[in-house]
Amino acid sequence: MGDELERGANNSMSDSSNQDLEFEDLDGFENWRNEGEDALTDMKDTKDRDEGLQSGRQGRRQRALSSARDIHGFELRKEQVENYKKFEPLLREEERERISRWERFAEEYAPKDAGPSKSGDGDLDNLVNSVNFVLRSRRGTDGEESPGIDMATRELRMLVQSGIPNQARGVLWQAFLQVEQDAQSHQASASSDAGSGESRLGGLSWGSLEAYEYLCSDGNFDQTITGEEDPSLAYLKLIEKDIPRTLPTHKQARQFGESGSLRRVLKAYCRHHPVVGYCQGMNFVAGLFLIILTNTRTLSGVGGKQAAGENGETHKGTSASGELLLESNCYWCFDSLCTKVLARYYSEDMVELQVDQLVMQQLLEEKFPTGKSNEGRDKYSALVN
Repeated sequence: MGDELERGANNSMSDSSNQDLEFEDLDGFENWRNEGEDALTDMKDTKDRDEGLQSGRQGRRQRALSSARDIHGFELRKEQVENYKKFEPLLREEERERISRWERFAEEYAPKDAGPSKSGDGDLDNLVNSVNFVLRSRRGTDGEESPGIDMATRELRMLVQSGIPNQARGVLWQAFLQVEQDAQSHQASASSDAGSGESRLGGLSWGSLEAYEYLCSDGNFDQTITGEEDPSLAYLKLIEKDIPRTLPTHKQARQFGESGSLRRVLKAYCRHHPVVGYCQGMNFVAGLFLIILTNTRTLSGVGGKQAAGENGETHKGTSASGELLLESNCYWCFDSLCTKVLARYYSEDMVELQVDQLVMQQLLEEKFPTGKSNEGRDKYSALVN
């Protein structure tokens, strides 16, 4: 009996040992199987990740194609991207040549008494000084063309016709519009000429940041205070309708519409010139000024003096805002263009617009007198009449 119990105990121990061995073997197999499953999972994850990366690259490429822009910031359609890539090196080379020609002009005609650079950008300052020098000197005291400056005038005209460098558009547009000179002349005549427009600026100077702020303030045109209806109210619905239509393929133009910059510029013009108010098409001109002056440096003499104040002290609050100063520069350029260059474009009779249309029609008759061109000319006549 005792031997049987001993043998049973030994068998039990042996069985237990065998079970332990069997468990250990099974445990090893499970570890191997788990490692294999983990490896398969890792392979699957790697494949998914690679496919995701490839899909991400394709998505980014599609987004890049759909949001590709030219050097001016306008979106390109998918069918335009390849052609633009083909011609982009040529466009950039033309831009470099254009810059070189303008730099040579600046070196040749820069006035000797121009003084130090106002902004720290000597090249652009020299260019602006040269343009201003030629514009001031192109007429003699008797109103006749000055022979000494005649060649410079012709060269400047050819440079403009061949294009203005992108980086200098903001400063040169202001120079050709003579915004700084107009601001100085308005300040000089404000005390003696009550009809110069300052009466609608709250007595502030034309071209100043403070005057633009005055035009932008709804409180200054509140009917309960002024006794007159805000001139911009009659055009507000039309302005709101046109803002989303303003250069919709340009990202910055959309941003100016969303931020209210374009709206403020257009409302300010309505308040400054209530007889004209707002005409459709003004939104594109004002929007383009905002884009160009944002992407290029503005003249330090326009707005900069007002921002620094009469005694060189910086204004506090919104007057120190770079965005509002930019808007102010854009507004006075827009105001100068619409009142001087396009004075009868945006008017009830649109006389100058009709004159330009007639000139265009005459050119079409001269250049394309017969054949299919007459059909195109007739379509143009029907379009503008």
